[in-house]
Amino acid sequence: MLLAPYDVVWSRHIVLEPDILVVPAAETALGKNWAGKVPPTLVVEIVSPSSRRRDYRAKRDFYAAGHALECWIVDPAKRKVTVVRPGASDETQMTQLEWHPVGASIPFILDIAALFAALPAA
Repeated sequence: MLLAPYDVVWSRHIVLEPDILVVPAAETALGKNWAGKVPPTLVVEIVSPSSRRRDYRAKRDFYAAGHALECWIVDPAKRKVTVVRPGASDETQMTQLEWHPVGASIPFILDIAALFAALPAA
């Protein structure tokens, strides 16, 4: 797992900086730029007022087009996580999210309610 700042570089014109990026273990030696031929296993974008439009539109569409196996758009203001996968409808999760990537022996369970519990009421 890699944390920002970390660039996802697909071309001279497309450079994104996800908040969290999970890549195959062999790819972590690439340094601070991801230009691999294998899409990231997971990309996490955390929505802020200044990034809302870009996260839900441009970045979502880019990752849904097959540039990530899975993308989570974490929205603290709406207390939800939108799961984006290529070729599938987006899923909105507000209580719990289970992620079981290929090769993992057990799934990762994210308690969404607990994640946002410390935030002030909207």
